Amino acid sequence: MNSRGALNAGVFAKFHVIALPRRSVHGELLPMLPVPAHTTPLPRLLRLLLPPLRRKPHLRLRQTPHSGSALGVNVWHGCAKRSRAATSQRAASPPPPPPATSSSSPCPTDSAAVIVLPQTVTTLESRCTTLTARFDAIDARIDSLVSHTLATLVESHQVVIASVTTLTEKLNVVVSRLERLGGLVPPKIPSPRASAGSAPALAPSSSVTRNTNVRAYVFRHHPQVIFIQEAFPGGALPEDTSPSLSGYISYVHQARNGLIANINSSMPHRVLRCSTHAALTFQLFEITLGDGKLRLCNVYSAPGVIHLPALPIDTDRGMIYMGDFNARQPALGDASPTPNCSGLPLLNYIRHYRLTHWDTGGATHARGGTLDHNLISGLVASRVSCQSIPSPFSDHVALSLQYSLPTRPTLPHHRTRIAIPPKYFPTGKDGGGCWSRFSEATHTGSSASVPSGERRLIALQKCAYTESWQRYTDSINHQTSVGTMWHLINRTIKKKPTCALHHSPHEYAQDLITVWSAQSQACNLPAHIQDALSSQSNVRTLRLMAALLNPDEDDDVPLTEDDLRRALAGSTTTAHGYDGLTYQVLRLLQKIPSNPLLHLFNLCFRRVHVPPA
Repeated sequence: MNSRGALNAGVFAKFHVIALPRRSVHGELLPMLPVPAHTTPLPRLLRLLLPPLRRKPHLRLRQTPHSGSALGVNVWHGCAKRSRAATSQRAASPPPPPPATSSSSPCPTDSAAVIVLPQTVTTLESRCTTLTARFDAIDARIDSLVSHTLATLVESHQVVIASVTTLTEKLNVVVSRLERLGGLVPPKIPSPRASAGSAPALAPSSSVTRNTNVRAYVFRHHPQVIFIQEAFPGGALPEDTSPSLSGYISYVHQARNGLIANINSSMPHRVLRCSTHAALTFQLFEITLGDGKLRLCNVYSAPGVIHLPALPIDTDRGMIYMGDFNARQPALGDASPTPNCSGLPLLNYIRHYRLTHWDTGGATHARGGTLDHNLISGLVASRVSCQSIPSPFSDHVALSLQYSLPTRPTLPHHRTRIAIPPKYFPTGKDGGGCWSRFSEATHTGSSASVPSGERRLIALQKCAYTESWQRYTDSINHQTSVGTMWHLINRTIKKKPTCALHHSPHEYAQDLITVWSAQSQACNLPAHIQDALSSQSNVRTLRLMAALLNPDEDDDVPLTEDDLRRALAGSTTTAHGYDGLTYQVLRLLQKIPSNPLLHLFNLCFRRVHVPPA
């Protein structure tokens, strides 16, 4: 036995256990191995006892205080005897088991995470369930709160609507009582001390009562245009009793018995003409409605005398005549079978100009006569409605005419609509009362913004302008030539341009033509010419000129070809008469053998008859 064998036997006799941490490829701790005390060199001993490590940075060795050359090993010296049993025991000793370095070994950390994950999922599900329940509770609370709030708003709106309805009924009762009181107040008798030469005027108390009744009437019916005839019968309207309505512009015409027109300030309009004829007075206005214009005429005719040619002729813009004509005619709705002296002329005027007379629904006067009439022209009949309204401040009833404007066809408009649940539907509030109050406040403000002195100045300018125009057109009659008319038209067109107070030059010219046409009619001719026209004696038509010229001794001499040629030679080629034939056509007819045109003229002169066109 040598010393090496004794040393080997000593290796198996005594062990010194140290804690040497080893890590696998995955980083977990490996089981500790016993290290024998051996005198063999340290690197060889480590190769025998330890398996090879794949990751050297994980191998940690510790130095002991017994030897500086050996790391983690105690060196033990012994002199034991070498025996065969020891040798066999050494040879039969099994090698140490290899460390578990396989990557398929179970990881304790991963197993714990897998076990904790279902618990976390279960916790999250429980929290989601709790949040869902809380959200459902909040939604139910909000629904109940909104329903309660909407119900409260609906009840408050219903209370407001009921209050407004009650207030309206009370105001209607007050207005009806005021109307009855106004009808019961007797007019004030003028004092006998008044001088015989002074002009009679309305008593202040009756004027105030009438204005109060008019205001109550307007408040109840809300008309846009108000025409009043015989506003101040017997004299001029005093300055201190001038009627004024909130939201309306008043136009006073100081004519026979007086005319007053009140037009809503929100409606664009202008004054066209005012008549100062002794028998028939009127006010002519033009109102802008949408894209079109409409003319309104406030008419008053004196009893017993009517002068219809003084009325303005209707145009293609539409015309409405309203007022007191003092004309009774069975064909115009009067109950009496006998017409008065103004009834037949009015009926002929309606038929001549193809006007439409609207039924007033019975008598318009307290004594049973139908004296007031509504005449229209150029309007759609299906959009017109007429009715009579009792008036407590006059012996005439008030005539109401309503015209509905045609509406334009609107193009279909597609837009996205949001479906609102029925419980969130808003409850509408009637805005009629609010709008009427707002409109009245607007009219009051606009009337207050214009000083009364300025309004009177504008009224004076309009009166002066109307009188100047009347004097300018008084010179036009049936004897006015075409050249004179063209001179007047050119003089009118050269005036200054249109302003807020004056008409346009073209409308001046149109008014001149209208006046000339109206005053050149047969009814406006002198009396002796009308007598000759109505006598219907057996003379030819040219005999009418005998009233103005000396009688022609050669009246029975027929026309000759030279006379006809000279008459046609001095005429314009393109001019034509009512038959539509120009002078050029008449000249061509002369070239036909036997000259039938000459025979036609001579036949008309002998028969005293001209065939219609």
